[in-house]
Amino acid sequence: MTLTLILHACKEINVIVICTAIRYIYRWACLTYFSDRDMTLKILHIAPFFHGGVGTVALNLTKRFVEMGHEVVLASPAEIPVEIKEAVKYYRIRKPHLKDPFYVIQFHGLNYEKIKGILRLEKPDVILTHGPLVLTVSKATRSIPIFSIVHGTYANEVKWMRYYPMSGFEKIIYITSIGTTYYMDMAIYRHVTRQDNAYLIAVSKNTKQELVKAKALNTKIFPILNGVDKKVFKPINKDHARSLIEEAFKRGLIILGAGISALRIQPPLVIKEEHIDI
Repeated sequence: MTLTLILHACKEINVIVICTAIRYIYRWACLTYFSDRDMTLKILHIAPFFHGGVGTVALNLTKRFVEMGHEVVLASPAEIPVEIKEAVKYYRIRKPHLKDPFYVIQFHGLNYEKIKGILRLEKPDVILTHGPLVLTVSKATRSIPIFSIVHGTYANEVKWMRYYPMSGFEKIIYITSIGTTYYMDMAIYRHVTRQDNAYLIAVSKNTKQELVKAKALNTKIFPILNGVDKKVFKPINKDHARSLIEEAFKRGLIILGAGISALRIQPPLVIKEEHIDI
C-alpha cells in the first residue's frame, strides 16, 4: 500500500479527498517500487505561508500527516506554526519580497539550490507543494513524485478586469499585474504537467477546466474540492439560516450561510457596523 495512512490523516476536515487522490496517483506512478510496501512515508511539504485559505489547507494537511505517523519535512519562508513546531523537521527557506507576477521568479532564484540540497539530505518519498511553486520543485527533481495543489487561477479576473471600477495608471498596473501573473502561471502548469513525475490537484472542476483550457495536460490534473474542518464548522437549522439571510438582505447585505460559526459575505469587505447585530 502506498499512501494508505495519508487517507486517515484528513478524516475530520475532509481534505481526505486530496489525500485519496495523492494515494492513487502516487501508486499509479510508482507501482513497481511501492506495491509490496506497507509503510509510513517521508513527505516534503513546501508551503508558501500559513495564513488565509491556502495557508489553512497547508497547515491542516501537515497536522494530519503528522497525526497518522508520517515523517514530515516542512520547508517554508514563513515562521513555523507553534502547533506543529515540535512535530516536523523544519527548513526555513528564503522569502520573496516581490509581488506577483515576480514572486515565483524570485522564489525560484532564492530557493532552487536550497531545495535541491534538502532533497539530497532528506530523500523524501513524495513532495507536496502549492500553485506555481511547483516550477522550482520540478526543476529540482525528475524522479520523486510531485503534487501541487492549484488553489485557483486568475482566469475570471483576466476575463472581466477591463470592467473593474478603476481608471488611469491604477488600472494599467492592475491589468498588467493580473494578466502577466495569469499567463506566467499557465505556462508553468503547461510545462510541469508534461513532466513524468509531476501532478496537479485542482480545488474544483472549474479550476481544472481553466487549466485544461490553458493547455495544461488533462490527464495530469485531478479536481478535488477543498474540505471543511468539522471541529470548527457545524450544521445550522435551515429555516434559521434562511431567516438570517433574508434579514441581512433587507438591510442591504448579501450573505451565504456556512454553519453556526461562520458566514460568507457577497461581495467581500462590504460589511458595515449596523450589519453585525443581525
